[in-house]
Amino acid sequence: MLKPNNAWKWYFDEVGESLMLDLGQEMVFRVAIEKKHLIPDAFIESPFSVDDASLFQTYSEAVSVLGLSGPRKAELILNAVAAKRFHKPLLPKSWFFQGQETQISPEIADC
Repeated sequence: MLKPNNAWKWYFDEVGESLMLDLGQEMVFRVAIEKKHLIPDAFIESPFSVDDASLFQTYSEAVSVLGLSGPRKAELILNAVAAKRFHKPLLPKSWFFQGQETQISPEIADC
């Protein structure tokens, strides 16, 4: 299983249009998040932070009970860390709400 270290770094690959994590020793991980779903910080090279390492450890403990191979667990964990750090927040979609039939007009000073 992978162990995070301070040599890891996040960067955006312009050619492949995807967020990458350089793991050192000629190993690179491609994050499974589309470019349009990334926050602006994802396009700036940055180190794998202490918070990232902490999340990595937390997620690693959580997926240890799953019946997945080591590489699949690592892929799941790294994608989860990337999503937590770089995924744009999503707003609720309209189908989560029911429309109202009555028109309500608030009065001035209504709280």
